Amino acid sequence: MRSTLCAAVLTFGVIGGSQPSARAQGLDDPELRALEPAMVLRALSFDDAGTFVGPAARDFWERVFDDERIPDNPERELRGLDDTPLIDAAYVLAVTCNEPPPTGRARLRALAFVQRVFRGHDGRDLPAVLVAARAVIRYPMLMLSVERMGIGDARVHASLARAADRLERIRQPLQWRNALSQFQGAVALVERAALAGAMTPEVAGNALLALAELPLARNGQFNGAVGGWLVDYLLPGLGVRNAPAFDSDAMDRQLLAALAGAAGVERPVVEWEGLTYRFDRRTAQFERFIQTRDRLGGNRLDAVVALSATVAGLVAGSASDPGPLVEKLERSLSSIRTPRVGIHVPNTRSVSYEDTIRPLVEDLRENVRRGRLRRLPEVARRLGPVIDVLLAELLRTLPYVVHVSNSYGVRLMGDDIAARHEFGVRIREAADRARAPWSMPRGGSAPPVPFHRLGEFWIAPEDDDRFTGAWHVYGALLSLDLALARFHLPRLAGVIPSDTPAILPTEEHYFAHGATLFNPAAATGPQVAAIAGAIRDGRARLEQLRDDPSLLSDVAREAGLGVLRRNELAWTLRHRPDAVERFLSRTELFWLGLNDGENGADRPPPAGWGAPAVWLDGCLCVRIPPPDALDLGVLSAERLASGFADLQLALAETVDDLELPAPIVGDLLPLAMRELLDGVSATRRGRRDALVGYVHDLPRERIEDYVASLVGPGRPLRPIESGLEP
Repeated sequence: MRSTLCAAVLTFGVIGGSQPSARAQGLDDPELRALEPAMVLRALSFDDAGTFVGPAARDFWERVFDDERIPDNPERELRGLDDTPLIDAAYVLAVTCNEPPPTGRARLRALAFVQRVFRGHDGRDLPAVLVAARAVIRYPMLMLSVERMGIGDARVHASLARAADRLERIRQPLQWRNALSQFQGAVALVERAALAGAMTPEVAGNALLALAELPLARNGQFNGAVGGWLVDYLLPGLGVRNAPAFDSDAMDRQLLAALAGAAGVERPVVEWEGLTYRFDRRTAQFERFIQTRDRLGGNRLDAVVALSATVAGLVAGSASDPGPLVEKLERSLSSIRTPRVGIHVPNTRSVSYEDTIRPLVEDLRENVRRGRLRRLPEVARRLGPVIDVLLAELLRTLPYVVHVSNSYGVRLMGDDIAARHEFGVRIREAADRARAPWSMPRGGSAPPVPFHRLGEFWIAPEDDDRFTGAWHVYGALLSLDLALARFHLPRLAGVIPSDTPAILPTEEHYFAHGATLFNPAAATGPQVAAIAGAIRDGRARLEQLRDDPSLLSDVAREAGLGVLRRNELAWTLRHRPDAVERFLSRTELFWLGLNDGENGADRPPPAGWGAPAVWLDGCLCVRIPPPDALDLGVLSAERLASGFADLQLALAETVDDLELPAPIVGDLLPLAMRELLDGVSATRRGRRDALVGYVHDLPRERIEDYVASLVGPGRPLRPIESGLEP
């Protein structure tokens, strides 16, 4: 009965406005809104027979949805799998839009994820695909972030899912938080390296496989194993020389330089306003990283790796003379800083690094003096939890360094923002507690947490908390830029926000995701040229339409106009032909030019450009929305943002006109997005028309102002004086 009702809603075509608005439902979270059948079907691909594209056996998907647990033996769970029947649109609607919204959206993400990543999988990989499909429901940010790196190896996804399952079994909240900080922080660094082009998907996948296989003790401790992974996999993969020293920051700086971008990337010369510049995003990013690293503080990579190597040497007991290792350990007392939350002793108190290490150093010295070398490994193993705490702080801080460096206004949040990251390990409800650390990261404020009650969480120093709430990030440490998206949009001086904004402040992050998910490192000149060429071809088609109204049907079809928009275009063509040029949005112009039969249909749109897709099917990516007959003016903010790519396409067109490097769009987009959100006023014709009109009216001179603002310290346009490199 419910499937029939869902299909009936789709058949009668009332999906565009049939669902109550979020305000009417009293729901502000998209995860709690009822799914629209049209949105579900548009998020997935079906062949001409209506069959789901990709792993499509109904028996397979029923086994995915019947149990969210990560199987120890997926091959056994797939025994007797029936390859027929296959799932189709009716089945998809039944398991998504006819379920409670959180369940339906999780299943939609799983279907879309498997279709994107494993569409052409080898049948032998099906057990790993089963694990990944369940994991994207239970550990969504882990699977989606790995996909964001361009990794399609099902083994990597499955191995990480099993590792997350092992972490979930840690019962002591503090140990779970430290383990999550190390594991997610390590994945976050690989994610950044892959997105920056400093690590290929293959190298990144191998590093993640090794991370997933690290041993985890029964008490929830890695006992320094993550430090060994850094030395053996991450640093070599990034070309960072392993030469740790307690009094150095060379490795720390090399790591940040690698995370800033791939070495050897072309740095084109740009002539702008009579001056010559070198476009160098990597150096600019590195400068911002260093500034942010110094502000956030914490122990440097060099010192933590040096300590980890020293302890590993003592545990191995292979040194004929362990005295120098003990001396190194003692030297660490003047180099290693106590983490902001201290080294916590469960059920007692937080202690300093010195108070923890000094008794162990004295014990080691006494054993060396008495010749009891066999006892050294036993004493040194007691340092394993200390190494874990230091690695947890380091790997929790470095992702913040990467993403806070591109943010504006976060200085007001304090230098201990990384220490305040909230995984949710103390949530009482077991199901919510298990999912919280892997949910999409979101920023929010809350009163400081009393240290005596929760132990491991951040607390403001005494007499220094002047605010009733402290801003911090909830959820995963992965793809942290999603939580900081609004802070990535800088305001230029003299810009006054509208008194009647079309986009409310609470809705801005949906649009800001379009700027943070765009990856400049992957942008190319041919892509920019293809976008600009399609838009120009679209304009040419409109000019032909003005001269020959008989082309209306072809133009409407190729631009993706629905019946109402087609009729409105016909009226405009008849009564206001001078307004036809502004009638179509940039996205519609793009599709009109791309689908122009004279220039060849079936040309795919450039990948990595467009509007954020995360609120449609969970993909941490941007894509140019396909021709759409839905009225975007009456949709919720996240749907509107997911269908609005005009600003990015307009910037690509102008960059092509100005003959600027394609990656500069990544620097212009945050500036332009901030002014769009501030400058768009509500109109009677709806928010979509307001956004489209703003982009139409955006003068080229203003985009040139954005380019001019990219000159200066920490900016990508770097002056070349007298023809010499800086």
